[in-house]
Order: sequence, then structure tokens, then C-alpha cells
Amino acid sequence: MMLVGCLGLCGCGNYKVFNTTFTYSWAQIKLPDGTIIQGKVDNWTDYEGDQLQITIDGTTYLVHAANATMKT
Repeated sequence: MMLVGCLGLCGCGNYKVFNTTFTYSWAQIKLPDGTIIQGKVDNWTDYEGDQLQITIDGTTYLVHAANATMKT
């Protein structure tokens, strides 16, 4: 039973779990042309998959999670 619960929670990723909100202050994004964007995160949202919408310095980027690094 505990193993099933652990597997379920491990698959949650960046979702709100047990009323916890994930907050990130900085991000680095790799764009398809190879350009690296980094800076203070104004806002971010995750979607049902591997897409992240990250706003840095007023510009919003939609990227695959594999192309983004975020830290608190």
C-alpha cells in the first residue's frame, strides 16, 4: 500500500500536493534556436504534460520541461 502511495506522489512533479505551492525565483531556458534565456521568474505555470509557461522580464516563453532549469 505504501509503495503505491509513494509511486503516485513521485509522479506528481510540479503539481500542488497536499496544499503546497512550488515557488521559483530564477530560471534558465533553452530556446529551439539554441539561445539561452535566464533571469528572474515573474510567473510560471505547468500544464498536463511536460510544457512550462515561464515569464521572465515580462516576456512569456512556452518550453518543454527538458529545456528549462528553475531554482528557488
